[in-house]
Amino acid sequence: MISDKTIWLIIFSGLIIISGIFWWNVDYLNKGQDIREDKNLQEEIQTKIELEPEMNKKKPLKFMFFGDMMLDRNVARILENKNMEALLAGLSSKADYFKQSYIISANLEGAVTNEGRHYSPINLYDFAFSVTKLDGLKQRGFNYFTLANNHFLDQGKQGIMESRENLAKADFYFSGAPDAQIDNFSRTDIEIEDQKIALIGLSMVYNHFSREEAIALVSQAANDTDLVIVNIHWGNEYEHIFNQYQQEVGHYLVEAGADIIIGHHPHVVQGMEIYQGKPIFYSLGNFIFDQYFSISTQTGLALFCEVNEEKLFFTLFPFSSKQSAPTFMEDETEKNNFLKDFISWSELDEEYALMLANGTFELKR
Repeated sequence: MISDKTIWLIIFSGLIIISGIFWWNVDYLNKGQDIREDKNLQEEIQTKIELEPEMNKKKPLKFMFFGDMMLDRNVARILENKNMEALLAGLSSKADYFKQSYIISANLEGAVTNEGRHYSPINLYDFAFSVTKLDGLKQRGFNYFTLANNHFLDQGKQGIMESRENLAKADFYFSGAPDAQIDNFSRTDIEIEDQKIALIGLSMVYNHFSREEAIALVSQAANDTDLVIVNIHWGNEYEHIFNQYQQEVGHYLVEAGADIIIGHHPHVVQGMEIYQGKPIFYSLGNFIFDQYFSISTQTGLALFCEVNEEKLFFTLFPFSSKQSAPTFMEDETEKNNFLKDFISWSELDEEYALMLANGTFELKR
């Protein structure tokens, strides 16, 4: 017979074994929990590491650029019977591009005077218009005008002062001084999506601006901002091939820090080139004008540009005008013929010429 003492010894030993098993399992479970927590923490850290570049990544910036626009003379007469929205109806096929763009710009030929008044002296070509004529453009998304051209001074210093005041009151961005001049209004900065863009307006039609001042202006902008866009009024009227002096100026502006150069003044589209990886569009031609005497003066080019941290993407939208009303080319043959001509007016290597044949190209930043 087993004694009471032996029974109690067996029971006590069993309790010790059971207790050991229990605490071993608890410890094991805790270790498993620690492992799971460590794993979760590692996954959380890895996810954070993966997300941080996305969080820090800058949003793409989108722009649309147009050429010469003049709202006096025959255009003013057309606008007496037709509002600006009707004049721009032919651009509706690209409405999505307008909606996406942060900046939509054109070169504004003439002074934006009070009530569109003309002041002495009266010139042979003497342009002025009221700010109300720009209302329809604002509805379409236009919000920036380059004023640096040979018609900004048409209404004298009074016209320049009123232009700046009227555009500012109407919440338009603008930049530019009279032809061949550089001043405090030659550059304006705009902040979009935590990125600063410098918009510079220059003109060299009757005289040349100071090379040194232009280089200083652009290089300072390159130091201060994330992107430098130069609009420049230059070149020979009605010539599709850009001249040597345009090219010389374009090159030193790129060397100074310009990221994109948009040209106008010839009233016809000129070709382009890529210099040191930067695009120079020598002339976008007429946008809204009253030069009805040739197909070339009634053919223009709009540019859509998307800029991200790695690349610049460009899409070319050619258009034709009738009685100052531009309409985007939708016919493939018409577009292809235009692009062939554009490439022939340009200085491009084979890679970019092949890209442009489809109306698009991209550049590394």
